Amino acid sequence: MTEILDVGDQPRDYRDPEERRARDERRREREAKAEAFAEVFVKEGSLSRAAKILWPEIPPAKAYDKARTLSKTQTFQDALPKVTERMKAETNIGPEWVLRRLKAQAETAVRAADRIRALELIAKHLGMFIERKEVRSMRLDLSTLPKEELIRMAKERIKALEGKGHCQESRP
Repeated sequence: MTEILDVGDQPRDYRDPEERRARDERRREREAKAEAFAEVFVKEGSLSRAAKILWPEIPPAKAYDKARTLSKTQTFQDALPKVTERMKAETNIGPEWVLRRLKAQAETAVRAADRIRALELIAKHLGMFIERKEVRSMRLDLSTLPKEELIRMAKERIKALEGKGHCQESRP
């Protein structure tokens, strides 16, 4: 089996068990690093904060560049959903937990604005704030219109629908 690892790499033959073992070990190391980075990224919520935590000895700009480069790798992209799901399961945070916390905030917050915001978020979740638009329809008694006016209106409507691609001509 021949594999090219990078554009500049020469093809390598991994039929040798030792070569295969070394390749698998490098892959596991990359996956472990990506998973560790993904975990810090999820906890911190930003690349720059994750970079400062992981590489404090590197100047912040270079650490951020390193983090940005790592975040674009397929290994990191694969690790991110796994880490996110694992952390959700570990913390037991779900909709019920959020609603309990919002309810407590609505009941105990010192500032009125915080209580109102908590109530607003609860109401939105429960679907209480559905924006409704009033639609009025005009009823037109077509029997009172002259025949010529009805034909003109029908032709205008057909022309408008044809312009939008809703009608196909079926003339012989």
